[in-house]
Amino acid sequence: MRTTLLSLTALATVLVTLSPPVLRAQEGILVTDFSTPHTPVTYPLAGPAKVRRGVTSTVEIVKNLIDLVPFDQIKIHSGPTTISSISNGRTSASGTGFIRMSMTVPSGLTAGSTVTLDVGFLDHFSFTVLHEGQLSNAPALSPSPGTVVAGSAITVTGHGVDFGSPNVVAICHNVTMGSHDGDSFTATLVRSSTAGCVSNNGPFTFSVHGSGTGDPTIYSTVGGTTSFQIPAYQIPAPPPGLACASVPNIDGPVITRPVNQQVFSFAQGANARQQINVIWHKKTTSEQSAPNNDWLVSIAGLTTTVRDTVFSQAYLVPGTYTLTIRAKNCDTPAQSSSVSFSLKFQ
Repeated sequence: MRTTLLSLTALATVLVTLSPPVLRAQEGILVTDFSTPHTPVTYPLAGPAKVRRGVTSTVEIVKNLIDLVPFDQIKIHSGPTTISSISNGRTSASGTGFIRMSMTVPSGLTAGSTVTLDVGFLDHFSFTVLHEGQLSNAPALSPSPGTVVAGSAITVTGHGVDFGSPNVVAICHNVTMGSHDGDSFTATLVRSSTAGCVSNNGPFTFSVHGSGTGDPTIYSTVGGTTSFQIPAYQIPAPPPGLACASVPNIDGPVITRPVNQQVFSFAQGANARQQINVIWHKKTTSEQSAPNNDWLVSIAGLTTTVRDTVFSQAYLVPGTYTLTIRAKNCDTPAQSSSVSFSLKFQ
C-alpha cells in the first residue's frame, strides 16, 4: 500500500477550494505607501495591484490559508524588486489568512512594467509599476487669489519626484496644463462661470492626477495629502460713485440650497474635504435687495463678506455645519437666515 503526501501548498489549495465563501469575503491585495499612510488601497487577487517605484510599500495579501505558505516559498519571480520583513496571520473579522511584507521597487524600473510575486508554487500575484508621483509640498499659486478678482488667471506650479503626466483637477475652475517634466509642472486656472461656480469666496479645492501610462491615480505629498486649496478671491469693488444706503428693517435671504438638515453622503475613500455650495436668492423673503449685493456669511465664529449669492467652501467629512447669512446693509443691523447640513461617509 502506497501513501501519497500532499505538499503544504497543494493542501492549502484543496482547502481553499472547499472552504465556504464567507471565509473569502475579505480576500484581496492591500497596498500602503506614503500616499495612503492610514487607508491602504485594495485590489482584487487577480490584480494587477499597483506599486510606486522608488519607494518601499507595505503589501498585504489576504487569501484563505495563504498564511500556511512557508516564507522561503514567497519570492519575486524575477527582476530587481525586493521583499523583506515577511509576516503572516489571520484577520480578526473572518479568520482569513494573510501574508504581509515590505516591497521595494527601484526607481529605475520602467513605469507600466509588471512585477510578479510568487507565493508557493501555485499563486502568482502581479503588480504594475507606477511613477512615484510624490509632491514636495502643496503646489504654489501665483498670484494669490486673495489679491485678484475671480476670473483672473492663476498659475499653479508643482515640484516633486518622478512625475509622469500630471493633470490638475480643480473645483469650479477651468484648467489649462502647461509644461511638465520629471520633477515639476505648471497649469493655469481660471474660475469657471458655470452655474453654481460664480462665487468669489473659497476655499476651492484642487488635486493632481496622473494621466499617462504608469501614472498613479493621484499625486501626493509624503504625508498623504492629496487635496489642496484655492483661497477666496478678492471681493469686486462696487461701481464708482455708488454710495451705500442701508435698507430699513431688511429681513433674511431665501436659502435655496442645501435644504435645511440635508445630509450629503460620500463613498469610502473619497476626499476628506468636500466642496459644498450654499445658494440663496438675490432678494430677501420680502423682496428687499441687499445694498451692493453684499452679504455676511458666518460659520464657526468666522464671518466673510460675499458680494454674491453663492458661498462655496470645502468642508471636512464627517461633520455638521450651520451657516448664517444676512445682508451687510452698510454695517447696520439686518435679520438673518440659517441652514444646517451634514457630511458623512457611506
